[in-house]
Amino acid sequence: MNYWNLKGRIERDVLPHFSSRRQDNAQAVMRFLYARPVVDVKAVTELTQTTANTASALITDLVEHGVLIEFTGQRRNRLFIFQDYIELFRR
Repeated sequence: MNYWNLKGRIERDVLPHFSSRRQDNAQAVMRFLYARPVVDVKAVTELTQTTANTASALITDLVEHGVLIEFTGQRRNRLFIFQDYIELFRR
């Protein structure tokens, strides 16, 4: 998979599942992830200028759609990684 395939898959298969209210925030998070592929709830809260609950729900949706993976194994201060994007650089 290359960058364009990954980006196209997310835009075609993932982002349309978000409600119109959340679409802008989801797209903003995706743009952010291409620059910084590891995020936490605080970063998404600041980026989207929403509450921690809203940011957490957005992250949860991205996890459920396979975009993000939680990799700390903790209940608090969790970090999420955009694994498919990072894999592009490991080849």
